[in-house]
Amino acid sequence: MSESSTIPPPAPTDEEVAAIPRVSAREAAVLVESGVAKFVDVRYQGSYEGCHIEGAISLSLEEIETPSRLAWLESVPAQDLLILYCT
Repeated sequence: MSESSTIPPPAPTDEEVAAIPRVSAREAAVLVESGVAKFVDVRYQGSYEGCHIEGAISLSLEEIETPSRLAWLESVPAQDLLILYCT
């Protein structure tokens, strides 16, 4: 096992968390309906299967760095917005 796979990355700083853009539910709905954004559900697969926003993509935090999911993320056009949610 490589060192990078055994040591989790450091937690983000308060400044990094504060810099993450946030949108209201209404703003998110408008962005998705207009085709500018996609919803990404980052909960466990079982939670997604139980209930999720219509059209949302399942991308649990546990699988976000797998090769296939990284390839998907890299394929998303830079101008597209991804709205991640967990509740």
